[in-house]
Amino acid sequence: MKNYKANWPQWLLTAVTPEKEKEFTDWLGDVRLGDVRLGDLRWGDLRWGDLRLGDVRLGDVRLGDVRLGDVRWGDVRLGDVRLGDVFWQDYFDVLWRVPDEITGLIATLKAGKVDGSTYSGSGCKCLCGTIGDLKHCAYDRIPGLVPDSSRPIERFFLSIKPGHTPKNNPFSALAVRWAEAFQELAAANGQ
Repeated sequence: MKNYKANWPQWLLTAVTPEKEKEFTDWLGDVRLGDVRLGDLRWGDLRWGDLRLGDVRLGDVRLGDVRLGDVRWGDVRLGDVRLGDVFWQDYFDVLWRVPDEITGLIATLKAGKVDGSTYSGSGCKCLCGTIGDLKHCAYDRIPGLVPDSSRPIERFFLSIKPGHTPKNNPFSALAVRWAEAFQELAAANGQ
């Protein structure tokens, strides 16, 4: 499992206390899709990089018996890492590289102008595409940030479509909440 904190600056490593880490991950418990809460499901030692859907056999799966009412993202485990940690840690890894664009990113999310499914084009864009617009450069020319559609936060942003705002989309709400928390940490640490 990739260490998403590996390239963080020292101020951020110090600012993100264990209590903050738990808080950021616990926020995923608030993400609901219908009756699906994403947080207590544990996948043991499932390794994200080794998951091959070609080997998945669904012949014996009976969906009639599946109950998703108590499933929450925050506690889904991939080995020793909670899936919730992967999302916010990867997001912070992006945000510390583009501090001047965070306020604009939050405004864009609140305005419903993010489309997590596309890097470029007119109007809405994914995370790197939005940041590129805010920096007035192409998404693949952002200094210090290499676009990667498979990175966890970009996959998270796939759940945000044009017109989705924090008021009508839990993923947009969480993206704003994490970005605002990042800004608070940065301000408290003189960044």
